[in-house]
Amino acid sequence: IMTAEESADKSAQETAAVRILFMEKLDVDQEVADILVEEGFASLEEIAYVPISEMLEIESFDEDTVNELRTRARDALVTEAIASEEGLEGMDEALVGLEGMDRVTAGKLGLAGIKTVEAFAALAYDEFGAILALSADRARELITSEFKDVTDDEMKLVDSKYDDRVKALQAKAWSLAESAKA
Repeated sequence: IMTAEESADKSAQETAAVRILFMEKLDVDQEVADILVEEGFASLEEIAYVPISEMLEIESFDEDTVNELRTRARDALVTEAIASEEGLEGMDEALVGLEGMDRVTAGKLGLAGIKTVEAFAALAYDEFGAILALSADRARELITSEFKDVTDDEMKLVDSKYDDRVKALQAKAWSLAESAKA
């Protein structure tokens, strides 16, 4: 059970995470990202595939803006899918086959240069969260610099991605890496 303060903190983290996602993937400013969040959009898929009439109900957006946002969302989804597949090249089968590992997560790890269970098990929580939450280039920058220039919004996004599913996945990797050492 969460306190009201914990619930508000979690909600603020989730809002910041979605805002950053929209700003980065749709190449929009904070104002547009905030409008999308306020209107209840939480993913690129929703923007890409919600009926156009629903998006046209947003007062701040005209038809050209709506079409551009939908195109950018679809393009971002295609780019993510291609990058994910590229990231899987050369991956250790034990990592790809780890219980709970999906192709998107494995692809993001691969793009970050994490190709083995041992390399995955060596990641700190914030490193894994950065790989999941941010672009591969930005995640590598932060990991290399030991998070020296991370923004508050980026850290909120990293923390929001480190959920129970991700914790369980990393725990399985730690266990598998330990059993391989024995």
